[in-house]
Amino acid sequence: MHDNVFLIYLVNVVVSLSLAALMTFHWRTHEGGDAATRTWMMASWVMVLANAVFMFQPWLPPAFGRVTATWTVTLAFISVWFGARSTAGLAPPWRLAAGCAAAHLGLLIFFQYSEFSRPWRGVSNGLFWAGLSAMAAHTFREAPSFYGRGVLSPRLVSTLHALHHLVRILLGLIFHFAAWPAATSVLHTASDAVVGSFNVALFVSLLVADLRDRHHQLMEARAEVDKLTGLLPICAWCKKIRDDRGYWQQVEEYISARSEVQFTHGICQECVRKVIPDLPT
Repeated sequence: MHDNVFLIYLVNVVVSLSLAALMTFHWRTHEGGDAATRTWMMASWVMVLANAVFMFQPWLPPAFGRVTATWTVTLAFISVWFGARSTAGLAPPWRLAAGCAAAHLGLLIFFQYSEFSRPWRGVSNGLFWAGLSAMAAHTFREAPSFYGRGVLSPRLVSTLHALHHLVRILLGLIFHFAAWPAATSVLHTASDAVVGSFNVALFVSLLVADLRDRHHQLMEARAEVDKLTGLLPICAWCKKIRDDRGYWQQVEEYISARSEVQFTHGICQECVRKVIPDLPT
């Protein structure tokens, strides 16, 4: 079983490392290297660290490895929450995040040296991770629509991951009190495998949402440009322009409504002579 767990986390490390490299490339090539893309790039590397610590846990001192590996996962979920907030244009809640990280670290240290570790250590882990995933999913509601709606949206991925942890808590309690150690071991292995699936689903959904959002912005810009191309019906006498609804507008009104152009008014020399014929030249 230990060999299987090591193999699972080895695969998770390779997958998360590939995703982190992809997110880094996406950030470097993104216009302006915006804050949201940078935050997600950093979150992807925290995921790599969390998987690597779990993979090397058997070679670390037992107490240190057990506490550090689990706590690093919490930091990874906090970084995902920060990424969701950055995508939504919200400031990172540093105090609340520090409080969550400190509280979980304290509980991990307590359970490490307590006789009441099983199954409550797993329950506390699941509650922290489910809560952070749920907060990320809730934050995506404030982000652009492509991040919060659709079958493959980051919000749906985070919601499903939160539900996964709640189901894991419930099954873990059932297997523990029913004294089914084999079922508990299988549950842990299956949950470890879900980690890699979550990484892939989350970051792929982020890239898809970002591409769809950029495509939407380009289409909007194209539509604005198209409004100012082609043949414009203009009055030969007063120079008003007829819009798509058949209304006649002043030239400056028509153009200002469809572009960033702002008009200032002056008077040319020919019109000066017509308006004020007695004005000395």
